[in-house]
Amino acid sequence: MAEKVTLNPTPGSSWRDSFGQSTSFADQQQIKTHVMLMERIRNARKAQNLSQRDLESQAGVRQSVIGRFECGDTDPRLTTLVALLTALGLELNVQPIRTDVTAPQSEPIPACD
Repeated sequence: MAEKVTLNPTPGSSWRDSFGQSTSFADQQQIKTHVMLMERIRNARKAQNLSQRDLESQAGVRQSVIGRFECGDTDPRLTTLVALLTALGLELNVQPIRTDVTAPQSEPIPACD
């Protein structure tokens, strides 16, 4: 049986710590989705020349929460995620995961800046 990775980081750990440690396809997909969301939000913010403080005022989400999310140190609530996406002019689309492919290979999580 594959080792389970806690997808909610424990105090003192982060998503970065869990990435690549799980062998189950479902765990890898969940972590991959989280990393993709982190990157998309950070890239959209930077493309719009917004600082985390600017996004804080537009989304109503504290800068410290934005920073921790972009660094992979927290798992935001759905309402927080929607507020960030809305402020950036983005929306969340849900689609089925393909299960007929092999488990994704672990890739390094981009450095937080």
